[in-house]
Amino acid sequence: MTKARDDLGEWLTMGHGFVPEVRGLILGRRFRADWAKVTFDDGDQTQFVPEISDGVVVEYDGIMSAGPSHMSITKVMRDQEKSNLLQLAGFIVIRCNAKTVQSGDCYTWITAALALKGLLDEPE
Repeated sequence: MTKARDDLGEWLTMGHGFVPEVRGLILGRRFRADWAKVTFDDGDQTQFVPEISDGVVVEYDGIMSAGPSHMSITKVMRDQEKSNLLQLAGFIVIRCNAKTVQSGDCYTWITAALALKGLLDEPE
């Protein structure tokens, strides 16, 4: 993990209701989203309702870390497939990395996506 990824994860989960490590967003596929804000069945944050394909998915690309998570062409192609399938299912997919987290661009994009989907929490 990197500081940028940790900071982003905290901002998403603590401040905006995102759930980390979500599976089952695409029926019949084993893809995992880094974070997602979606509708869940009966408040259980592990049981996604697939027919309600609406929400925002945030993917963190560790391209600036020492790990090979997004370095091979096979993994890049798999990430592209996942993003495309999520978008076709109705999700907005925001891809971030350390540079976009540090610049603030990532947060701006996520906030805009939440507003477009009507998922931006109103301040109390």
